[in-house]
Amino acid sequence: MTRTTSPSARLVQRLKAAFSNPPVKAGMRLNPERELARTLDVSPKCINRTLRLLTEEGILSKRHGSGNYIRRIPGECVPADLKAEQLFPASELEEDAAPHLASLPEQQRLTIQLWSGFHRNPGRNENYSLYRKIRSRIELAGHTLETCDIIDEHWEPLPLEQIAASLKAHPADGYLITSPLGGHFISAYRMAFGTEPTAAVYLSSWGDEEFNEPEIRLDGQEAVVRGIREFARHGLRKIAFLGIETTYHSGCADRQVYEFAMARARLDYRLSRHIQVQSEAARRAVCDMLDSPEPPEALFIGEDLLIEGVRRALAERGLIPGRDLAIITISHSEESSEIHPEWTSLDFNRDLTGVTAVNELLARLRTAGHEMRSAAMLGKWCFRNTHFICKGDANE
Repeated sequence: MTRTTSPSARLVQRLKAAFSNPPVKAGMRLNPERELARTLDVSPKCINRTLRLLTEEGILSKRHGSGNYIRRIPGECVPADLKAEQLFPASELEEDAAPHLASLPEQQRLTIQLWSGFHRNPGRNENYSLYRKIRSRIELAGHTLETCDIIDEHWEPLPLEQIAASLKAHPADGYLITSPLGGHFISAYRMAFGTEPTAAVYLSSWGDEEFNEPEIRLDGQEAVVRGIREFARHGLRKIAFLGIETTYHSGCADRQVYEFAMARARLDYRLSRHIQVQSEAARRAVCDMLDSPEPPEALFIGEDLLIEGVRRALAERGLIPGRDLAIITISHSEESSEIHPEWTSLDFNRDLTGVTAVNELLARLRTAGHEMRSAAMLGKWCFRNTHFICKGDANE
């Protein structure tokens, strides 16, 4: 027996397609129900049920005495047989028309879910700072942030079934997912809804092996290339690399980037160590490199959490950065960072990745036809006179 869809269900799909196309934006007010029924040649009962279904899906919000408003854009831009001129008053389609967002505090509020683990761990300063910036940006825009765990207390991924059940029980308008478990989230979302997430933005750090779209990424790989190029520009040839190797950060990928950067600078020297994030491990690794048959003239540090161990190793050997060994390090300058390197660095601000991701997601939810884009956040040079060998005082 063939199952037929109701007129209201078919109209829901037609309207969702229309809402996904420019110039529709969140906050626009639809024509009155009676006028919509006449324009679309359907019964008042059909249009009433259609608008109610769209409200239940979170696409429309109804304000009694004022009308029905676009709450969020329903999905990717798709072909539509209805035009905006059929659905909205002419005043809503003017380029300088003021949106009605401010007049719809509760009905217009979007729910954004942040899938991570660091929101409940203020001890991890750089991550907790990013969480606070994301929350601030979303709440400043008048929306709601819900925090959801994608890892357990041991930093292991939660089962897909558990994440899928949570998504199905409590869906959101949009999603922010932090690295390196974007693929894990996508699998759980597919398990819950049978489709790929469309209103989602991924935040990523360098060293993560997976790539998702759209993604806001700290481009540490580009920083390594720039750092080694800067060393070479000052005549340094023996450049070593100190990076990390963890469950979620690939030391193999770091090594490949380092070797590519050295090859690009036409340098034959190769010396790298990839270690756990521990001060003592960093101290031992630097001492080991200094004791090699061809000790380095310069050192690129790929993680600022290793700086204290490097500092200890240099102090033991009586070496001064910028006089005896050139140094460039990755650094992070977000609000909660407790690491303030005295050496030349390529500085990243994780907080900016959160702001960029939120802006991109909100634009997708508010504006029909908005195509979300990935972005790489480049490091900013902070020169401290340790990126070359100075024969005099390193601080001159």
